[in-house]
Amino acid sequence: MKVKKLIPLIAAALTLSACAQIPPIKETVPPEQQKIIASPEGGWTAEELMSVSYIEDIQLEYPLTLRSLGAGVSLTDIMCSGEEENDRAYFLEDDSDSNAVLLGTIYAQVKFGKDISQLTADDPMTEIMFSNEHCSVNGIKRGSSSDDMIKAFGEPDMITENGDMQKIYSYNDSKSGDEFMTVVLKDDKVLRIEVKL
Repeated sequence: MKVKKLIPLIAAALTLSACAQIPPIKETVPPEQQKIIASPEGGWTAEELMSVSYIEDIQLEYPLTLRSLGAGVSLTDIMCSGEEENDRAYFLEDDSDSNAVLLGTIYAQVKFGKDISQLTADDPMTEIMFSNEHCSVNGIKRGSSSDDMIKAFGEPDMITENGDMQKIYSYNDSKSGDEFMTVVLKDDKVLRIEVKL
């Protein structure tokens, strides 16, 4: 008889402990208060860049995980961008709107280096691609001028012309020397920013 009385208490305790795992919705940072810094003298690292990056006015962290974005952002499986299953890309979108993909409230594309069925909220993202006005990287958004982009990020390590009036500005990590950020411009306006984390 005593066991029957404990079942509701155990169920309530399990429910509360499960809810404790859901991250809170993060506070937004008004655009005028968002951090913008001078390009570091020796170049950027992914950690430095994430500290001045925002999605829908939410400041990003490094390492970048779903949990670090808070409960307001969800993940949608969208496409394979390579031959390997682990090269699959996903959309980050507004979790409050179940029609986000249809309504265009997609924030960024991300990769994890593993299949979605194996992901946890604490797995770090391996790449992120910012491609709309809801994203800001050191003050640079889609549509920013090439002059503003160079002021924000510094001189690129390499510039490649890609036809169709596109240029790709590549930046190397200041510690490893490996390419970690590319900025694609069309008609001297930022089209997208891709960062390897």
